[in-house]
Amino acid sequence: MSLKIYILFFLSMFAVSTSPLIARHLDHLNPITISFWRMIIASFIITFYSFYRSDLKPIHSKNKFKVIIAGFFLGIHFTLFYGSIALMPNNIANATVFGTMAPLFALLIEFYFGRKISKKLIIGLSIVLLGSTSMFIYDFNFGSDLMIGNILAILCSICFAFVFIISNQVRKNEDSITFSKYIFIYASITLLCIGLFANISLFNITI
Repeated sequence: MSLKIYILFFLSMFAVSTSPLIARHLDHLNPITISFWRMIIASFIITFYSFYRSDLKPIHSKNKFKVIIAGFFLGIHFTLFYGSIALMPNNIANATVFGTMAPLFALLIEFYFGRKISKKLIIGLSIVLLGSTSMFIYDFNFGSDLMIGNILAILCSICFAFVFIISNQVRKNEDSITFSKYIFIYASITLLCIGLFANISLFNITI
């Protein structure tokens, strides 16, 4: 792989690793507020970057609805993830593990719809399922904040699994920058609508 790929990989891992820590520091804010500002900042950054790419084209009309749905699921994903951390601030490892199982759920969903999976993937899926199930059962106490937090983290992974599946379809004929820009924008709009409907303060915040 090129140096650029390694840099992007490192930055993505850094972002994923520090996200729960930042959310824990902002535990006085509503999860929807945190999610909204994460998405809106990402939207501004990637939109600003796209101005310097003259080769970018708008999303094809046949993919617009799919991108809107992906943006909706992305917004819900972050809301559930930060909601999970809010419920178990002393167990952010659980939120991180259960919240990053999207590839597993994406494979299971595609397997259900007929995708063939190799034996190596089946073994890998089995190990992941065994480990995550062990963690889930160990913390089982229905009604506790820890259990509800685990469930929210799992649900957030399921939401992101749908983002993966839609992205795999749309990215066959769309540029990654254009796709990312619109999915962040639609996620921001989703969170804005939820915040306004639920009367959650999105702009009157303190760090």
